[in-house]
Order: sequence, then C-alpha cells, then structure tokens
Amino acid sequence: MARELSVQQELQKNLPGLSGQVHPEMSVEAKRSNRYYLPLHRSGLKLSIPDEWNEIPDVDESLHDPVFIKVLRDHGLPVRSKVPLVSRYSRGSRWSREEFEECLAAWKRSLPLTHISAAVNRNPQDIIFRLMDHCRTNAIPFSQSGLQGSARRWTDSVRAVSAELFENGLTAWRIAVLFHVDFELVEKTLFKSRDGYGHVKKNPFAICTTHKRLANEQILRSNPQYLQNVLDAYSGFGEFASIVSSVCPDAEITSIERDSDTFRIASERRFTPNHQWRHSDCASVMKQLLANGEKFTCIDLDPFVTCHEEIPLALKLLDQNSLLCITLGGEYRRSFIGSNRKAILRRYGFNGGAMDNTQYLENMPHYFLGHVAMVATGENVEFEVLKSVRYANCCRFWLRCHRESKEQVRVWCEQQVDQDEHGYRWKLLRLPKFAEIRSEFAETAVTKHHPKRIDAVLEGINAPDNI
Repeated sequence: MARELSVQQELQKNLPGLSGQVHPEMSVEAKRSNRYYLPLHRSGLKLSIPDEWNEIPDVDESLHDPVFIKVLRDHGLPVRSKVPLVSRYSRGSRWSREEFEECLAAWKRSLPLTHISAAVNRNPQDIIFRLMDHCRTNAIPFSQSGLQGSARRWTDSVRAVSAELFENGLTAWRIAVLFHVDFELVEKTLFKSRDGYGHVKKNPFAICTTHKRLANEQILRSNPQYLQNVLDAYSGFGEFASIVSSVCPDAEITSIERDSDTFRIASERRFTPNHQWRHSDCASVMKQLLANGEKFTCIDLDPFVTCHEEIPLALKLLDQNSLLCITLGGEYRRSFIGSNRKAILRRYGFNGGAMDNTQYLENMPHYFLGHVAMVATGENVEFEVLKSVRYANCCRFWLRCHRESKEQVRVWCEQQVDQDEHGYRWKLLRLPKFAEIRSEFAETAVTKHHPKRIDAVLEGINAPDNI
C-alpha cells in the first residue's frame, strides 16, 4: 500500500496544510439504482461451479465457429475450449436466480472471474456488474482474485494466436478462457496492440468524437491569443492541429504521434509550413522539448488511455499565460476492473476502491482534476476551468493557466482543492454530460465535415487534405 500511496504522499509536500479534510458531499452510500434492478427468476436449473479448472468440461467442437477452428489448427493447436468459440455480439441467454447464486458462491470462495466465466459461459464484465450491485446492496466490499500462473501462460506464441483470433471476431474474454489467462490481461494486451489503436472505428476505445471536436473548436475560437505556439500531443490524424490552423494560420504547431500508420496518413496531409510532426512517443519528445528550453502557449493532451506521465511535463512546458486541454481517457471508462482502479490510485492518488461503478465514474474526474491542481502547484501554475464535459467513455477539461508566485499558487490551491480519505478533490466542478450541453455548440464548416474526411482516409478514399 505504501507504493500505491506514493503519489498522494509526494503531492502533499506541496500543500502540507491539506490533510484529513473529509468532503461533505462525498459518500459511498449515495443513492442510485442498481444496474440490474429487475429480480431474477428461478428456472429449476441445477448448476455447480467446481473449484478446480480441470473439472470444468470442454464443450463439443461443433459449437465453435469454423473460422476459429481454422486459426487454432493453422497454429498446430488442439481445438479444446470450456466455452463456445463464437464471434462478437452473439446473443446471450437470460440469467436465472440459481446461476447468479452459484456465481456469488464461487466469488465468495475466491475463485477468479475467468474461472467463473468458463463454468457458466458468461462475460466476466457482466458477472462483475451483478456482483458489484449485490455488494453495494449488502454493504460488502468488492474485490477480485487473480488467476495464478496467468502471466506464465500468456506467452509470445499464445499472444500471436490470440491476436489473430481477436481480429477474426473472437471476444477477449473467450480468448482468456481458451488459454486459461486472466481476462483483464488479455483485453489490455489485445486492444493496445491492435494496429491503429483508438483511430479505427471498430475499436471500442476510440474517443476522437465529433462532440469533442465541436468543443475544441469553440474553446480555441474563443481564445485565439493562446495559439501562438501549440503542442499537439497524441495528435492522431491532426484534428486538433487542423482547428488551430483554421483559427490562427500563423500558429507554430508541433504534433506528436507514435502509431506508424496514423503518422504516415497524417504527415501526408497538407498542413501549414510552420507545422512540424514528430514520430515518437509523447513523453520522449516532451522531455526533449523541455531540455531545449521550449515553451508553449497551448498544449493538448488527448490520449486513448492515459496521459499521467505527460501531465507533469506539460505543466513544465507551459508559457506564462497558456491553455491546457486534457482528456481523462480509457482508464476512466474501464474503472470497473480492479487492476485499473489500482493503477488510478498509483497515478492520481484516488482511492475509490469501495465505490460501485456508477459512484466511481461520477467522482473520479473531481479527484483527477484535484491531482492536476496539486501537480500544477509544484510548478507554480494556477488554472481556471473554462469548460469540462463528460462523454460516453472519457472526460475532457479545458484549462486557462497562469504562472504566479509560489505563495499565490499555494493560496489558490487551498481555495480550490480539498483532501479527504479518497484523495485530492477539486471542490467545484461542473461536469455535464455532452447531451446536456449539446445546444451550446454550433457545427461549423471545419467540424461538420471532419468525420467524413476521417472515414474516407480510413477506407482509402481520396479526400480533401485541408479542412
């Protein structure tokens, strides 16, 4: 636990006066409806989840889709699985009371979720949500047991076969059962290693939405004075940079993109002469820029998963008066996974492990912004929130930043941030869902045609390079 709390302990050095204050609005007992509020009916089903993996029987080969049988045989592997190997979006069966009770009993015996999923042929995420609702109703802490030997079985050859199965439509959790591996490990590995990760429509982690572009353009057009020298980290196809160029054609822009295919497509587009591209990871480039003494009047951090490593670097690179745009990405959306919550605790000092998923999603952004404020304080930077929006799978913050004296920033932070048992919390944050504020945004010539250009590029169709 000492290692996981290191972020909180380190940040507290900046503001030793913030300690032990419990925020009055924060309570894990907040009222809400359970995700699965309809009662389950008894079906007469007789079900027993064995404690040993080998006691779960393999299903008949006739239940597998032929494409997955072929992939396994092409790799010289036997076709043996404890669940049917069927493609994505296959229709699930209705839950029964007996089935959930047996899953609950297995969870209480500390059986791993991959094990339970294999025994009942259920998506472990579905099981997690039901268990979390049960835990909330009965005031029981929710936790998960790891699958012993999982990392050892997740070899390079197994990952290669899994990637091929995944691209052919087999869900990650079924792959986890097939190879007796923890499903969280499989999901993270397969999604992250997929070509064009986050840029291709079929990827559920894609967060480059029309809605976010609308908000970006509104903010940038309202604050052109900050577009002199722009750092577009996690640039993707250059959408943020395109908006900057349309608002301020003379802006100096540096774009960073790590994915090779995305970088190639983006760099072939016609941008302004004062726009340079870097094919590398964001942290490496930002460290180099910092060593060169560079400063930026606008920095955009728009990751698909996380930018926790780049936040301190961005705050160091900000000019005296500047704009900082930050996305809380896929790590936020997948907070129901236990290992993700531990990672968020390490990264941002937010300890919300006992909260159910809805409470966690509602409160985590407040603590994320509190963490940013604490890091900013160490760099003598204060900020005001121009806008914040909660999208379907991420949160986005637009911050107007100023460098001030150490004492002034310390006072600012004490006014804006509370510390309680969950971490550092930004006191007053209005975080509406996009649907609640959509009327504020007007589609312009730039954003209206953006999505069509992206789809055209992905499909290899000739599309306008300048927008």
